[in-house]
Amino acid sequence: MESSLKYWKEASRVRIALPSKGGSLDSPVNDKSTESEYFLIYNIRAGNGKIVANRYKGLSRMGSKVVQMLKDNDSQAVITFDVGQTYDTLKSDSVGIFAVESKDPTENLKKFKDDKLRKM
Repeated sequence: MESSLKYWKEASRVRIALPSKGGSLDSPVNDKSTESEYFLIYNIRAGNGKIVANRYKGLSRMGSKVVQMLKDNDSQAVITFDVGQTYDTLKSDSVGIFAVESKDPTENLKKFKDDKLRKM
C-alpha cells in the first residue's frame, strides 16, 4: 500500500473529493463517481468541507468535465469506489486516487488522515 498521507505531505493545502449521495457533509459516499449528484470537497488541514453539485451529470464527456470541476475546487485527491474511464484523466492531471473503505465519508477521511487508504 502506497502511503496516502505521505503522498500529500508537501501540499500546502489538501482537499479531498468524495462522490456523495446527498447534499450534506454526512451523506453516504456514492458508488458512481462521475454520475454522482454531489461531491464532498473536504479540506484535511482546515478540518471542514463543502458540498458541490455535479452540474455535468448526464452530459456527454462528463468524466473529463467532472475532473475539471474537481480541480477547479482545488481537489488534489479523490476517494472513490471506482473511477472507470476517468482514471487516465485524473492521473495525467496529478490527482491522487484512493479506494473507498466505507460508505461513511467521515470514516474514509479518518482513514486517509491515518494513512490507511489504498492508493489506486
